[in-house]
Amino acid sequence: MRFAIPLNVDENSTCDIKQGSQLATLLSRTNIIIWDEAPMTHKHCFEVVDRTFRDIVRFENNTDTTILFGGKVVVLGRL
Repeated sequence: MRFAIPLNVDENSTCDIKQGSQLATLLSRTNIIIWDEAPMTHKHCFEVVDRTFRDIVRFENNTDTTILFGGKVVVLGRL
C-alpha cells in the first residue's frame, strides 16, 4: 500500500490522500497496517501517517481525532 509520504517531511506534513477518494475509503476500512523497515524511518514520517489516518477516519466515520493512527493497528517491522 502506498501512503504518498512526501519526500521532504516536517512536523506539519501530510500524505497526499484526498478525503473521499477510493484510497481514503480503503484505508478507513482497513484494520491493520504492516510497516516494514520501520526503524529506518524518520519520526516525521510516522507523524505524517498518523495525522493522515486521523483525518481520513474522522472524515469517513466521524470518530475521535485523538486516537493514534485513527484507531488502526500498525505493526512496525524490520528485516
